Amino acid sequence: MTPRSLGARLLLASALLLPAFLGLSAYGLDRAFGRAIRAAELEQLRLQSYLLLGAAELEQDGLVLPELLSEPRYAQPDSGLYARFDDLRGRTLWRSSSAQLLTLPEPPAQLSSGESEFGEVEIGDVRLFSYRYGLLWEAADGRELAFQLTVWHDQAPYRAQLMSYRGSLLRWLGLVALLLCLLQLVILRWGLRPLRFLALDLEAVEAGDVERLGGDYPREVQGVTDNLNHLLASEQGRRERYRNTLADLAHSLKTPLAVLRAAVDADAKPDVLRHHCNEQLERMEEIVAHQLSRAASRGGRPPGSTAAVAEVAERLVAALSKVYCDKGVAFELDVPAELTFRGDEGDLMEMLGNLLDNACKYGGGEVHFSARNESDALLITVADNGPGIPLERRDRILKRGTRADRSEPGQGIGLAVVLEMATGYGGELRITRSPTGGAQFELRFSSGVSTEVV
Repeated sequence: MTPRSLGARLLLASALLLPAFLGLSAYGLDRAFGRAIRAAELEQLRLQSYLLLGAAELEQDGLVLPELLSEPRYAQPDSGLYARFDDLRGRTLWRSSSAQLLTLPEPPAQLSSGESEFGEVEIGDVRLFSYRYGLLWEAADGRELAFQLTVWHDQAPYRAQLMSYRGSLLRWLGLVALLLCLLQLVILRWGLRPLRFLALDLEAVEAGDVERLGGDYPREVQGVTDNLNHLLASEQGRRERYRNTLADLAHSLKTPLAVLRAAVDADAKPDVLRHHCNEQLERMEEIVAHQLSRAASRGGRPPGSTAAVAEVAERLVAALSKVYCDKGVAFELDVPAELTFRGDEGDLMEMLGNLLDNACKYGGGEVHFSARNESDALLITVADNGPGIPLERRDRILKRGTRADRSEPGQGIGLAVVLEMATGYGGELRITRSPTGGAQFELRFSSGVSTEVV
């Protein structure tokens, strides 16, 4: 079975590759050393042949060499170094005393003058290196005589040196293999340490101690941690959106419920009450379906959807007039009938409903609503004649759970919902002072923005 641990995988790969690598290295080093000492053997035999040629003399009786040569091994029987001179007929003219007890092979074909040959021969259980050299000797009477010199050397020292080298090579390579295995373990522990830290960070995230993965990871791991952090942030954002959606749903149902309560308190006729109930129940069903759709699709909307701004505003004003009938809120609408919003009607109703509801709740009884195209953008304005919003509080009240006025009931999420939805459409929400001194909210949407809400 394939090891499931990364460390085990790397160790297994090293265990398979290391012997192959060291084996190839040993083979290459052994061949290189063998060629080197073989070349040294050839050079030694060539020097021996020059030594013998320098000591040889041609006389009437034939080829004569001194009894004592500078190389004493030629005078020692079975010394491992042997030499012989032969003529063209294969007759032995001279042989070293060391070869007297050894049956040397017959001379092969005569070599040309100056030609040499290096090889190996086997005599019984003895293996020898051989070096042959052909020469042409000019006698004193003008005759030219051809000779062949052969020098043999026992391979025992060569093989002993080769075996000693191989033993040392195997011992050192074995030590290197052991050191490499130990280094591999150290490197694996050091190289896999970021993964162990990553596992500890993930445990901390799972335990809830931290919200994201921290630490300085290598480039190869940093991509994984970045993606995990994006995943964690996405999951946290999704949970936050679901909580916000539930809060938005509860907040959106306040107006229909208030309309129903106002209709019941007004002791309306059954037919009128039934009409109000059916109207608001349908509105509540639309709100629930709209919020569930936003939660399921992360707020995405079909790019081609549009909504009539005047129609949505009139529906909201009609509903809020019933909710705030006791305050006698006066609405002033200034919206061209042909003006449209490039987006979902439910989103537009959610944004305008929150702004109009705040104007009715915190204003002084007058609400001015206007919408127009301005510089290739849709500008929607909701203004009231209330006390207004101080400059230092305008950014703070756009956050969820923050309220500028606690004298009226509420959860402080309406403006945050408007800002989130407007930003999702590529728009912006501004808070200014109205001409009557109250608060003025401006929604601006570029006509070229996408209709997708993120």
